Amino acid sequence: MDEDQKKKLTIMRAGIIIIMVLVLGLWFFNLRNSLRESKEKFANSSDNSQWQEMKAQLAQTLAETKASLNEIKDEAKVAADKEAANNLLDGLAEETGKMASSSNNLIGATTTSATGTSAVIGTSSASVIPIGAGGNCPAYINCMPTIGEARPCQIPAGCEGITQIAY
Repeated sequence: MDEDQKKKLTIMRAGIIIIMVLVLGLWFFNLRNSLRESKEKFANSSDNSQWQEMKAQLAQTLAETKASLNEIKDEAKVAADKEAANNLLDGLAEETGKMASSSNNLIGATTTSATGTSAVIGTSSASVIPIGAGGNCPAYINCMPTIGEARPCQIPAGCEGITQIAY
């Protein structure tokens, strides 16, 4: 039954397309003959001003249409650029929020650096002390998958350019 419906739909679409092509062809043929008759009528008359006026109006309309299309194209480009900028800003805001929440997770935690000394990050979100300020950044953080509890794979604040993550 599904194949019959597809077949009927295909036949219907083909019929509509054929009718559309036939109507457009007749319209074009009639328009061509009509324009030819009008041109002959104006050419035979002593006053050719109407024909020139129609040509001028058509040229003006085409120029206005072209200017409008260029303006629409420019507006679309500006809108696309705005959308891209908004997407970029939204992505940056999201990533900043993620980084802020990950740094808030480190508040009150004790971390041990490669030298064996430990540093305590402040307990208030307004007073985060970067670990890297005193040179206590580890050379790498081991983020290899393990069995059991997952290891934290976050670079301490202030050590972004120093500490590397090892996978």
